[in-house]
Formats: sequence, structure tokens, C-alpha cells
Amino acid sequence: MKNLNLGPITGLRKLGMALVLVACLAISASADIVHNVTTTEGPDWVKVHIAGAHSYNVKHLPPGNADYRSIAVDIHGASIAGGLEPKAALPVNFGLVGQVRVRQMGSTVRVYIDVINWPEYKVVNTGDGVTVAIRAFMQRRKDPAAMY
Repeated sequence: MKNLNLGPITGLRKLGMALVLVACLAISASADIVHNVTTTEGPDWVKVHIAGAHSYNVKHLPPGNADYRSIAVDIHGASIAGGLEPKAALPVNFGLVGQVRVRQMGSTVRVYIDVINWPEYKVVNTGDGVTVAIRAFMQRRKDPAAMY
């Protein structure tokens, strides 16, 4: 019986492969899958629910081509379920809220909430995702960029 022993290099390779495997499993286990983005309206509010998102950051983007400002919710380390790209825009057209858009940007899913002017809102982690609760007819007193 022959035993081909290449010395400590083989052991290091095995250790390296094991560490790579563990890192890949950790990354895939912690990645969020965005299953659905829905909007609901009430008498004076709009809620945008991002199902499957847990870790998020919120940014305020200035007016773009369509004169909308955007509340951007970034879900880092996430992907859209099935790798599908949703339709271009989900029209809301209620109060200060114009539309909602979803884009995959590398390893980040960004949900744009396009608004006419900055509304009052809060972001809540609901356990099964993230909800942005917007007071559709209540404009913020200060420019969000000045608040950070």
C-alpha cells in the first residue's frame, strides 16, 4: 500500500478548503431573500412592506429625471426571490407617494419609494420583513439631508 504524503501543504490545503466552505455556508445562511414588495393605503397613510428583508439602511436621494425624490431602503446581502426583476414601477399616486420601484444592485436589493416631497415616515422591522409606514399627507418640517 502506497501512501503519497505531500507534507504540511496538503494539510494546509484541506484547512483552506474547509474555511472557504464554512465562509460560503455562513454567507448563504445570512443572505436575505426579498420575496415580495407590497403597498397598502389607508385614509391618510401608505405602507410599503418588504417581505423577507431584515437588515436595512435608509437613504434619501435627491430629485431625479421625473422630479421625484426617493426614500431608498437598501437590503444588504440580499437577492430578489428567483433572481427575477420586478416590473418597472408599482404606481401608488396617493398623497406625497408617487410610486415604488425595486432593483437588484450587486448583492443589495434597493427599494425606491418615490415621493413628491419628503413625507413623515418610520421604518419598522416586523419580524417577517421591513415596513415603511408613510403619512401620505404630512410633509416633513425639515429636509432629511439636513437631519444627518
